[in-house]
Amino acid sequence: MPPIRYIAKNRLADGLVFARTEPKDARIRFLLDAGFPFVTHDRTNVGHHSWLDYDNASFARMAVERLVSKGRRHLILIPPSPQYTFAEHMVSGFRDAAEADRVTHEMPNDCDLNAPADAISD
Repeated sequence: MPPIRYIAKNRLADGLVFARTEPKDARIRFLLDAGFPFVTHDRTNVGHHSWLDYDNASFARMAVERLVSKGRRHLILIPPSPQYTFAEHMVSGFRDAAEADRVTHEMPNDCDLNAPADAISD
């Protein structure tokens, strides 16, 4: 929040573009209330605002289908951090496709894409 607040209050930009949004992102509420223009990379559950994104559920489904078409039968998704909105979309697309294709699948409970490389490797 501090950089967002600083930029908006001091009018250091005509608008902001930012990513890694959360479903109830405080930055968005602040900017909407301040009337400051912005666009996010990803959707949120906060008011109506401009956003750009790609369909993470479709991405995960397509990835599963591609791997299955190559003969893969056991898949693991290292998911995005659950704090981000797109995480639930990617996880559901992965799970739905793996179940539809009847392949075993799992997601580690103790790490995500923000984890250090050694934790992901373990």
